[in-house]
Amino acid sequence: MEGNIDEAQSCLLAVGETPGPSHLNSSGLDVTLAWELLEWGESDVVIKHLSLCSEFWEVHRAKLERRTTQIKNGGPPGIRSDFRS
Repeated sequence: MEGNIDEAQSCLLAVGETPGPSHLNSSGLDVTLAWELLEWGESDVVIKHLSLCSEFWEVHRAKLERRTTQIKNGGPPGIRSDFRS
């Protein structure tokens, strides 16, 4: 997917639209793609992804909401390792 932002966005949203398999509920998210999209200025799709993930990743919903707020406010999201439980 290197350099293909549209494909990366589609993949990121597809992860958020999963029914929330148990391994995601307990082990957390790999946010590499989200981080890269943020670096490309694609904050809207990352925010949508975090919102979708909050539907199944209840244990860290507050963390997802904090990161969403940080991204919306233009602050440093610090998400590279923070979304792993």
